[in-house]
Amino acid sequence: MGDFDIPLTSIDTVYQVISGGRRRKLSPGTTVSSYTKYIEIHCKNFNVHVFGLKFTPRDQNKMIVNTILHYAYPTKSSLLFAFYYGKEQQHFNFGSSVDTPLYDSPTDWEREINRCRCSNKWWVTDVNASYHMSTSLPERFVVPCGLLNFDLQKASSHFVDRRIPTWCYTHTNGVSLVRMANLLPQSDVATFEERLLTAVQMADNKGPPEIIDLNKSCPSLKDLQNSYEKLKELCVIDSEKDFLVQDINWMSSLENSKWLSLVSQCMAVSIETMDLIVNKQKTVVIKEFDSRNFACLVSSLSQILMDPNFRTQVGFQSLVQREWVMMGHPFQKHNNLIQQGNNERVTAILLKLFIVIIGLEIKSLINKTT
Repeated sequence: MGDFDIPLTSIDTVYQVISGGRRRKLSPGTTVSSYTKYIEIHCKNFNVHVFGLKFTPRDQNKMIVNTILHYAYPTKSSLLFAFYYGKEQQHFNFGSSVDTPLYDSPTDWEREINRCRCSNKWWVTDVNASYHMSTSLPERFVVPCGLLNFDLQKASSHFVDRRIPTWCYTHTNGVSLVRMANLLPQSDVATFEERLLTAVQMADNKGPPEIIDLNKSCPSLKDLQNSYEKLKELCVIDSEKDFLVQDINWMSSLENSKWLSLVSQCMAVSIETMDLIVNKQKTVVIKEFDSRNFACLVSSLSQILMDPNFRTQVGFQSLVQREWVMMGHPFQKHNNLIQQGNNERVTAILLKLFIVIIGLEIKSLINKTT
């Protein structure tokens, strides 16, 4: 991508500057009829792009602005540019010697459990074929060998979104990482959870698993959103005057945003997970309300710390595909890709947090080896 190429899905807000320097925010669904002198595009990565349309013919001026608004704020999936543009396009093979596993077939899952040398303890189930059991779990995933499809199907109705405990990773010492959702509030059948966790324990044969409750250990999505908005105000500056005003108290404002504190909090949980598995040799189960947000974050970060394979390009891509995409992280809903009311914009924040912490973890690992 060039310096002035902007992915449409990364556009956060669009501002129109008209004659006289008057500036207004263009909301989704807006149609511009007045002449635009400049257009400001604020992106979710804090970049601000300003394009001058002063010398653009009037008819093209309006068309450019309205086209950006049309594709930046689609109202249905078919209007997303990737779908709209891709209808007539061919699929190209770029000749990559190593393809990233998509985990949409049992072969990819079996290859991963074989790589982790745990295929004798865990197996790939097809209990969710055609998404019969849960719409947010992949059609195939990994569970303990001691559980049959009938057991999984019966227990699933007692978990949030029917998301039963699923395998994430097994370390070279034979200890595994598992993720799971909460039991439903109205469910008083804790025996189902106990039976599944017993099967996890028997798979590793390392004693009762250690349960880390991410609902308590990690910040709430609301706190993360509020912190991100404060950080955004600090980093997105409209003018030199605003910069000079902000610069005086920038460090204290950054501290007050609590962003660094939240980064530290999530790092601490990931390091604790790694320590339990690697040093204390305890099976870890990370538990979250629906196991689709911070479970993705903590599971991924822990695996990056434990396995150098995930610090390679292909390994990292496969990790994101498995722990975020296939395990049902709600990208479209939280990132507000489709304009359907006031959806929480938290996915982009979680991914930013993920990248920030990865940078800190890799730097720490490099420092330890030098």
